[in-house]
Amino acid sequence: MSNYTIYDKFSEDTTQLRYLRYKIPRETLKGKEIVRLYYQWSSAIVKAIKEDDEFKEEVKEMIDGVLQTIRGKVK
Repeated sequence: MSNYTIYDKFSEDTTQLRYLRYKIPRETLKGKEIVRLYYQWSSAIVKAIKEDDEFKEEVKEMIDGVLQTIRGKVK
């Protein structure tokens, strides 16, 4: 999913999500599976986000929660 579908392309949030997507998951088998699923489904999710503002807000709330969690662990 294109991070900047929800956040600005150059925002700190987008940078953290990219880090999470590319660095951390590749260290485990489960993480590799998550990355594979990301690439399998991201286009469909982006399309749905662009077509449905309510769904976009739900996804944003979920991602905001993930960002809060990783910020707590990174700091």
